[in-house]
Amino acid sequence: MHPRCKFLGKELEVGTWIQFSTNRKDLSEQQKRIYQADKYFFVISKEFNVLSGHTYKLFDIVFQKISSYFPTKNTINSEFLVLNSKVHVISKEAVEAKYGIEKVRAVYESAKAYLEKNKDV
Repeated sequence: MHPRCKFLGKELEVGTWIQFSTNRKDLSEQQKRIYQADKYFFVISKEFNVLSGHTYKLFDIVFQKISSYFPTKNTINSEFLVLNSKVHVISKEAVEAKYGIEKVRAVYESAKAYLEKNKDV
């Protein structure tokens, strides 16, 4: 994990729920969407490239869309994250308590469909 974004916990792995946090208040509108208090992302896939390091595909439970997280570039899609952001692992139970079991199940189904569709890419 790149030092510009501090990961609190074990290795960031496929199948975990994560949340980004920062203490900064002067955020762009796009950054505010990333750092929402109860905004969780499901890690769908992890790829490694010698030049760019790890790239993660994240499913955004709030906006129901897939994003690319580049720790070495400190970006989600093309939006820069705040320096010294924190990445927290969130339990499945906490996500279910906030959004409900059905919405979490829908995320898993969407992630599965995405992986099936992109398995040969």
